[in-house]
Amino acid sequence: EADDVQIVTVQSTGAGLVIERCITLNRSEFDAFLSVDRSTEYLIAINPPEAIFETIQIPPTTKKLEATLIRSEAGRLHPELSSFACAYQVLGDTPSEGRVIRKVACCLISHQVIMPALEPFIRHNKIVRQMIATPHILSALVADVADSSSEPILCAHDDGQRKTLFLLENGVASFSRSIVSNGYGWDPLDRQNVAMTLDYCFQALRVRSTRVLVLNPLH
Repeated sequence: EADDVQIVTVQSTGAGLVIERCITLNRSEFDAFLSVDRSTEYLIAINPPEAIFETIQIPPTTKKLEATLIRSEAGRLHPELSSFACAYQVLGDTPSEGRVIRKVACCLISHQVIMPALEPFIRHNKIVRQMIATPHILSALVADVADSSSEPILCAHDDGQRKTLFLLENGVASFSRSIVSNGYGWDPLDRQNVAMTLDYCFQALRVRSTRVLVLNPLH
C-alpha cells in the first residue's frame, strides 16, 4: 500500500489458515525482514493502478485451449502491452446472435509493473507461490458473506491514499478502478467517483449494479 508493505504471517492447518502476526513495514524495513525471514513460501497481493480489468469474449472451448485463446484475445485488445501477466475467471456461457459466447473476466498487468514487486524476493532467493491482484482477494471475501450470484454489486475498498472500486459479477471481479483519495473516509469527491463508476458500468459494460458494498467503513 503506497510506500509500505503489509506482512501477514500465517500457519497452514488442516482446517485452513491461522494468522500468527500482521505488521506494516517501509521498503527498507521490508528488505531487512526478507533477509532473515525463514518462511518457506510467499503470496503477494498487489493493487497497481495500471492493472487492466477487461471482460472478453471467446467461443466455448476445452480447458486445454482456453488459456491460449484468452491470452491471444487480451493481447489483441491491448497491443500496448508488449509483455504481460494474465489472470482470468470464466463468467459463463451466454447465447448471442444465434451463437454461444464465453464471457471471461481478465486482469492484465504488464511485466514492468510486476517486476519491482518481485525484485526483493528474487534478490533474497525467496519462493513466491502466487501473485494476485487485490480486487480478486476482496471479491473472494465478499462472495463468502454476500449473495453475489443474484445481482452485480459495486464494491468499494478504502486504503487511505486510494479507493478501489470493483464490479462483482457471479462472485468474480470483472472490472476495477483505483482512484486517488484525500484520505480515509468517503468525502463528496469519493462519492462522486462511485456514482460515475456506476454510470460507466451501466453505459459501457451494460451491467447495472443496484447496490454499493463498502468493505471497510470503520476508517
